[in-house]
Amino acid sequence: MLDVEIQIGYSFQEQPKAKSCFSKKEFLENKNKVFAKVKGLGFPVIIKPANLGSSVAIEVVKKKEELEEAINVALEFDDRVLVEKFLEGAEEYN
Repeated sequence: MLDVEIQIGYSFQEQPKAKSCFSKKEFLENKNKVFAKVKGLGFPVIIKPANLGSSVAIEVVKKKEELEEAINVALEFDDRVLVEKFLEGAEEYN
């Protein structure tokens, strides 16, 4: 286990997958498949435009009912959406 994993109480190696990405086309053609993919990561998740390098349109989604709206906002800024597992207690340093 890495030091950061011990500090935040999360093991990256034990998780089957921590993120997913999909296109606007994929979402519009089969929303249920995208929702299932996201549900597989487990809530909460972070939804964000895949290629936007700032905090614009990034949203923490805690339940399925919030998912579609967050995806639609991200799709206003990019044709691809990145979904990442939200890690409680983790801090980002730039």
